[in-house]
Amino acid sequence: MDTQSFIASASSQNIKAALLDLKANFFNQGELTDSFNPLLLNSIEALEYYDKGPNHHATNNSYLINYSDASTYLASSTLLHNFDGWSYLSNALDSLVKGDIGVCVHLAYYAELRATMAFLASQGIGVFNDRHLILKANNSFLVQGGLSGTHIFVWNAIKEWSISPSIDGLNLLKIFSAQGISFDKWILNFHPRVTLGMSGNIVHEWLRDWNFDVQAFRNDKGLRGEVSYRPQRLSGFSNLGLNEIVDRIEDFWRIVEPSGNYQFEILDKYLLASLLKRLYDSLVKDYNIIDSFESLVEKNIENLGLSLNQSLINILTGTVENRILLESKKPSFDSNGDINPFSILARATLMLRLSTGVNSELFREANVKQTDLNFWFDRFGISNGFWKPANCPDNFSKLWLSVEENIVELKDTIAEITGPIDLETLNERISYPLTILKQYHRAGLWGLNLN
Repeated sequence: MDTQSFIASASSQNIKAALLDLKANFFNQGELTDSFNPLLLNSIEALEYYDKGPNHHATNNSYLINYSDASTYLASSTLLHNFDGWSYLSNALDSLVKGDIGVCVHLAYYAELRATMAFLASQGIGVFNDRHLILKANNSFLVQGGLSGTHIFVWNAIKEWSISPSIDGLNLLKIFSAQGISFDKWILNFHPRVTLGMSGNIVHEWLRDWNFDVQAFRNDKGLRGEVSYRPQRLSGFSNLGLNEIVDRIEDFWRIVEPSGNYQFEILDKYLLASLLKRLYDSLVKDYNIIDSFESLVEKNIENLGLSLNQSLINILTGTVENRILLESKKPSFDSNGDINPFSILARATLMLRLSTGVNSELFREANVKQTDLNFWFDRFGISNGFWKPANCPDNFSKLWLSVEENIVELKDTIAEITGPIDLETLNERISYPLTILKQYHRAGLWGLNLN
């Protein structure tokens, strides 16, 4: 079976059922999945055992996978791949502060990759080594070898998933919202000729665009091999100053700032602006509409019962652009042939926003609350220095408060320093705010919004 047929056979419909199983039997025991699950014990051996048949390891039945093992493993891996992606991205920013561009790019690439693996798992597609697994609609699963290794398979899988005619883009539109209104509702009020199918196709294009680096780096011959296996700094050190780096990292923070019950409100507004503009361009091309883009945007806002807020209008009409989204459209190398870490960091951020949204929707549909997972969240937060023992927040959006305070303190201190700024001086004067600046994986917690 080729990759196209393999992905087309996958079904996401039983991931929710698997989460319900996990909630009923494992979360309340302080476990994310069955500790005896063969895929947890040794996924490589388990998949090889299944693929080659029982004679391969006839004396070791602990590797025998059943449907419950496969479905619950994928369901829990949606969460874990997602948080691993946020952690990779956070460490990429740490490397950026240190001027280690090669490590920054390496980690940002893996953040993007793991976000995509989280998304694929939510769709019933498990990515492993040289054998991969899918859930099927008839409560069965399939292990397939001979497709390709992890990196190549991830790109092939996301490409095939995004162009599959059986995939409905409506579900992805629902995970994004602006002003508390999901994108599917924004679209239906934009213009009579706009269909959800048109919009879904654009979101599917986002999936491919945000996996640009997974596509470009899927072979070790490319940039991934250069930053992962070659000695760094042979040609010198980064020319980025700490001032610029801090400003750029603040941009990344601002775009994931939570607002009330809306976890990615700012980012989603800019994504909505991009979606509406793409739709408008299609309408002009295909139907020669004479309405101006600005008039349709304002009419859309009014039709949804919202006030004509100038700040919102400026964003949606493209009067105000966002640097992270602009960076996401740039190649991995700049015009001088130098690695551009910000473009890769931006694409990883966007893919993590999508995978976090899919996780949030999936867990809410299964009625999984933050309290059901606090056994894991608490250990995650303590080990990463987000809070002290017995201080797990009841709402993870509260984690933003210390981010805001410490960004302000960091910027104020930098403004007071005369002359060039170096990392040692910042560590001496404001090591704690600098630490908070690099804890970008906090956003993974409030992004789930499981209250």
